[in-house]
Amino acid sequence: MLQSRHMLCAEEGQFLEGEERIAFLMSKIQDLRRVYMDLKAEVACIDRRRRRHRIKEREGMQYVVSLLNC
Repeated sequence: MLQSRHMLCAEEGQFLEGEERIAFLMSKIQDLRRVYMDLKAEVACIDRRRRRHRIKEREGMQYVVSLLNC
């Protein structure tokens, strides 16, 4: 089972009332947004790395094919 790197447990605020509960939930929402953006950036970085690797691989194959055709 995967363990989360982020602890975003909302049960801590279940006993709060009114404005305190709203403030607590808004703070948790901000935390979720920050974590989401961090993970989104990490995925984008991985995708760019994969894309670069594929392009280099394709260029290498084209070079080998050009050598064989000579």
